[in-house]
Amino acid sequence: MPTDGTTTQPDATLTTEKAGTPQFTQEQLDKAVRDARTAVLADAGRMRTEAEKALKAAQGAQERLTKLEKERIDMELERAKDQPAEIRRIRAEQKAKELESKLEQAETELTEHKSKLTEYTQKEAESKKQTVAQEVATRLNVDSATLGRLARFTDGSAEAIEDIAKTLPKKTNTPEMKVDSGKTSGGTTQNKYQIMQDFNSGKINAEQYAEKLKAIGEKP
Repeated sequence: MPTDGTTTQPDATLTTEKAGTPQFTQEQLDKAVRDARTAVLADAGRMRTEAEKALKAAQGAQERLTKLEKERIDMELERAKDQPAEIRRIRAEQKAKELESKLEQAETELTEHKSKLTEYTQKEAESKKQTVAQEVATRLNVDSATLGRLARFTDGSAEAIEDIAKTLPKKTNTPEMKVDSGKTSGGTTQNKYQIMQDFNSGKINAEQYAEKLKAIGEKP
């Protein structure tokens, strides 16, 4: 304890803000969301375009291979038209390749179904993130739209979304101000003593009190 009569002041910095907690402005958060969304959309669009080109190229190549294979088999059958055993061998080989082609097609379709299932699962996870973000935003009194956008970059857990919510500014609930026309609900103009009574009871403030008096020609 000091003996010179002075008092020790508490550290204002430590009492107003937790050390190490990141603070961001709304503008910084919005920009971060926009930048991340733009990058994700650009990558997704580029990957989609490349995938479509690759698919078209693969389909074209497969069609050409199928045509060439048919022409080759037709030529072999023509050469072996007088050799039944060779024709049976060629037909068996053709059947085996057809089955192999169908198997590859089935595997391709399975891959597509898995891709669609993954996409559905991702959409479902995104929906759950938004539900959690809405609940956290309501509980912690922060903007739900901003938190919802930022929640997309989390694992979807309530803890991760809460950590982000704690960095957001609190919403300010400004009460709706009713315009006082200087008249009662019945449309009758208040007199000086009614206005004074409202002021004394706290129904109106000093500024409203002065305006009401001026409105009826009285001095504050």
